[in-house]
Amino acid sequence: MQLAHPHDDGLVLSDSAAIGVRVLGKLERGFAGRTFVATDDFTVADILMAHVLRSCIHDQALLAPYPGVAAYRDRCLARPAFTQVRAT
Repeated sequence: MQLAHPHDDGLVLSDSAAIGVRVLGKLERGFAGRTFVATDDFTVADILMAHVLRSCIHDQALLAPYPGVAAYRDRCLARPAFTQVRAT
């Protein structure tokens, strides 16, 4: 399957990139009006999601079309526990 990138006219994405665009789009819509993934409080789901967003997305330009996802990731990674773990 190939999918056109929603923010670049004419760009055709590979299957895995198309899946990534779809998932990031769903996350972006899901974060509308929400602070965290599963509940109104920070949970283990947020630890896992923030880790995936930090570890798997090395090119920050990939998140540019998804400001809600980027803000969520940054909010989670700024938590004291995350900064302490990353410092060790």
